[in-house]
Amino acid sequence: MDSSNVSCSFFIKKVNDFANRYGLVVKEAFNHRDYMFQFTEFTGRNPVKLIVQLTKQEPLVEVAEHDLNRRMKKCNISLPTDEQYIKQWHLHT
Repeated sequence: MDSSNVSCSFFIKKVNDFANRYGLVVKEAFNHRDYMFQFTEFTGRNPVKLIVQLTKQEPLVEVAEHDLNRRMKKCNISLPTDEQYIKQWHLHT
């Protein structure tokens, strides 16, 4: 058996075991060491607290960052008719 296939399957198993342990889904694999994971309903933890736990206690994790951005939906709304609205940048950013 080719050693590259063995090492590849070894990393795949490690990553899958890690994801299953924390209720994560692999969103993207950048290489054999760098991955992007997504939380699921099975994660069962606060995302920020899990990132802290992974960073401090998980030997497989060198760096972990959270992205708390939410997908936004466009809505049809009427803009205020107040002439000063445009000067209130914090209301329309």
